[in-house]
Amino acid sequence: MKTLNTSAKTYQKQNEINQYLTVTLIKINDFKGASKSGVELKSSDIKTKTIELGVQIKQQHHNGWKSISQ
Repeated sequence: MKTLNTSAKTYQKQNEINQYLTVTLIKINDFKGASKSGVELKSSDIKTKTIELGVQIKQQHHNGWKSISQ
């Protein structure tokens, strides 16, 4: 789950939101597995990759919402 504050100064331009989403999708696509606290997740264990993006309702009226919803 990722959240995006479209009212933050960082995301005032559509291309900034697009870049954030693109980088996030690339990171998800490139994830091959991990190991933590003795639990190992192998690449072969991963069947699907999903991203859930949370945006506050009041932020959906911001210009950046158009970029996200396309």
